[in-house]
Amino acid sequence: MVTHVSNRTGEDDTTLIKEFLNQAYQELAGVAQIPIASAVEQVSVTAGVLASFPSGMFEIEQVKLLTYNGETVDKGENILTPISINEIDDDTGQPTSYYKDGEKFGLYPENKETAVVEFRGHKYVDDMTLDADVPVAQIRKRYYPAFANFAIAKIKEDDEEFNEADRFMGYFAVDQEKLRIERSKEKARPHTVIPRVYR
Repeated sequence: MVTHVSNRTGEDDTTLIKEFLNQAYQELAGVAQIPIASAVEQVSVTAGVLASFPSGMFEIEQVKLLTYNGETVDKGENILTPISINEIDDDTGQPTSYYKDGEKFGLYPENKETAVVEFRGHKYVDDMTLDADVPVAQIRKRYYPAFANFAIAKIKEDDEEFNEADRFMGYFAVDQEKLRIERSKEKARPHTVIPRVYR
């Protein structure tokens, strides 16, 4: 995307281009969550202690108990179901569920042994502001033109080429509306105990 924008505008300041691409992400995300690639992360859980959710994971599709007390958990018994903290009582045994408690999670029944839990879900796209940032791999390629159109419009605006800026911003507005309609038509949402966040 950076190369495309640079070629279309003659702008060679890649930091500036990435800042505009990041602004495009923020604008699109203000309309609807941009689909990004899945993430898989493992979390070690100490016996009887709440653990932190994987950093930046905003939507959880599946949680698995991989090991308990150092032993691998049999497939078919390792999917943890989300429950409310109000559903917790004095049950004992190997955990079968997980719950959110503030910004952390716990296992239920309460884990009396160490455990390893695997989260499958989605993470936010990293901000595109530094030369070393490479977040574009996380965004589906179909959204690349929208990002580029926004950045081109901003550069044209800086160069006081206002007609061209308006033209490319118009293209971006069409992409925004398509995304809004596309996301509003979606009905199936992965079940999660972490609220879906739009920013």
